[in-house]
Amino acid sequence: MNHTRIRTAAALALSAALTAAAAAPAVALPTAYSAAVPRFLAPGDLPAASTPWTADPVRKGLPADESFCTAGTTPASGTRYRDFRTELDTGARQTTTVAATPAEAAQLAGPLAAFTRTTATAVARLH
Repeated sequence: MNHTRIRTAAALALSAALTAAAAAPAVALPTAYSAAVPRFLAPGDLPAASTPWTADPVRKGLPADESFCTAGTTPASGTRYRDFRTELDTGARQTTTVAATPAEAAQLAGPLAAFTRTTATAVARLH
């Protein structure tokens, strides 16, 4: 796996996890909580690359080859993912998990934030 792929995957995972971690405890959710299905990025939403990005369809569950910085932190239930790639050895994955309740979302946010901080530190050491 090249450094560009690691950086891109780590950045996407870090962004998603930190967004969840920041939003979960701070946002007052309405009494009638409704877990909406999140939207996924389009290939054109990813950072510019020397060749165009392509995307697989959105899939339910966890990928067989779990994301390196979030492996073991999310349940398959409520999880969807989409893989992206360029013609070169560059790839990214967007993974979303929708919890059934705000309390479950808060429980997921803590471990995700910890794992992504660890990953961000490890990636920074590589560069």
